[in-house]
Amino acid sequence: MTAVHSLLVSLSLLALLALAPVATAQSFAVVGVLRLEPSDNYVSSSAIDTSSGYAYFAVHGKIMEIRLSDFLRISTLTLDHVEDVAWSAVIDTVSGFAYFGTYPGGGLPDKSGIIVKIRLSDFARVGTLVLNQGEDNSIGVIDTVHGFAYFISRSNVIVKVRLSDFTRVGELTLPGEGWPSSAVVDDRNEFAYIGKSVSRKFTGGGGIVVKISLADFTVVGTLNLNQDENELYSSVVDVTNGFAYFGGGLSDDYGNAITVKIVKIRLSDLTRVSALTLNPGESRVRSGIIDTANGFAYFATSGSIVRIRLSDFTRVDAINLPDIPGWGTIYPVETGVIDPSSGFAYFGTWTTPGYILKVSLAKSTERLMTGTTLIVVSSAIAFPVLTVSIVAAARMRRPRTYHPKQRTSSWGPIATITGGGMLLVASLWQLEIIEEAALHGQEWCPPFVLGGCQPWYIARDIWFAGVFAAFVIALTGAWRYTGFTRSLSARPVESYRATSVQRGPALSDADERLYSYITKHGGTISLSTASNDLGMSMAEVNASISRLKQAGRIR
Repeated sequence: MTAVHSLLVSLSLLALLALAPVATAQSFAVVGVLRLEPSDNYVSSSAIDTSSGYAYFAVHGKIMEIRLSDFLRISTLTLDHVEDVAWSAVIDTVSGFAYFGTYPGGGLPDKSGIIVKIRLSDFARVGTLVLNQGEDNSIGVIDTVHGFAYFISRSNVIVKVRLSDFTRVGELTLPGEGWPSSAVVDDRNEFAYIGKSVSRKFTGGGGIVVKISLADFTVVGTLNLNQDENELYSSVVDVTNGFAYFGGGLSDDYGNAITVKIVKIRLSDLTRVSALTLNPGESRVRSGIIDTANGFAYFATSGSIVRIRLSDFTRVDAINLPDIPGWGTIYPVETGVIDPSSGFAYFGTWTTPGYILKVSLAKSTERLMTGTTLIVVSSAIAFPVLTVSIVAAARMRRPRTYHPKQRTSSWGPIATITGGGMLLVASLWQLEIIEEAALHGQEWCPPFVLGGCQPWYIARDIWFAGVFAAFVIALTGAWRYTGFTRSLSARPVESYRATSVQRGPALSDADERLYSYITKHGGTISLSTASNDLGMSMAEVNASISRLKQAGRIR
């Protein structure tokens, strides 16, 4: 391998390693607040299409389309007057439709729920399905694998809807006390789990979880929870690991929370595994989302969003809700959706007017450790290769020197290691700054960053700056190591030491000119360059060097 090839290989490896994706170092924080119009009251349900980059939020009488890339409301669909509140929403992104379960408000005498079908491509209403009187669509879940949606009413009726032709194909009445307040679906095993809240005044018992077989649409099990594990208004499911998590608690006669818990349920045998009690002041757990890829669940209370690590079922931390006019920082968060790939969640508030909160779910310290590991490993691989390449290139051209003091062979590796150390220090320092900013809910952005104020761009720019500095230092060391100062091209280089002793035959004028040329260049010359500069052939230069050695003028 030539010197040029060796260096190119090193640079290519460094470039590839520099392009490795360093995880974003944003903090777990509210990063955006979208205030709706004054007439857009009470966000009641939501759905998200992560592949297309849109989320859909329902307020009283309307459904809004939100573009996630810039967090802007871009379209609004107005519901009919008998479709006042869309309490539930499910989405089939593969087929391109969303379904909103509505129920009329006010004092209408004949109340029947209506399911509204919306085509996502043009955000148009394409169908409605009117349910029976009293079926209020308070909860909706979907099984896109098998092509069905299920709308659950507080009257304990589950309506099964076939999506292919948007037809009601069955109904099931839930047993026992209480009313359905949340639900999740395990579409892999064809089960649904309904969380029911029970009136403490009449029964004194806790909440109930009902297991439904979707294959034959029957009740296959019930689980009675503890007395202080009631009001199950939020739930999430981890199908891969086989657990569901229900958020609830116990309130007094005035609606004030006494205890708030997250209950962990094993799906395989419908067993209560454990419960996690939230902190005082974290009440009314109305919505929850789950990020199974990173192993966290998030439950929104009336003042905060709590993050729970699923692996050991522990509370990690929480963020306070932002202050909104007329409500302060204590208000209900009714619904939420998540975009795991981008690391953001979106929550809708039960306020007047409604607000949509954008929350960064990034694990600042954990993701920074990922970025640090990538840079350290990349550097550990890349810089030894760079060192070997430059030293190998230098050894291919190492001069035949007769002056021991001119040898500087250790400079190249030392310079390369120094350059590598510079890059590591710069990278780790950069990540430390990002982490410090993230822990304080801030974003650090130096003015020289190209491509936007994102940690990836910052880390990338510092990486390339460090690579450049390290390469320049290493190349300088290799230059010193080879002992030549004119060119890196593959020319024969010789080093000689002039002496004042002369012996042997007399020298010609050409010999004297070559001797002066060697002295002028400090004893190190390129034979081809000397041939061109002196107008001598290579044979004449070599013959003259032999005579100078015989005469003792050089050695």
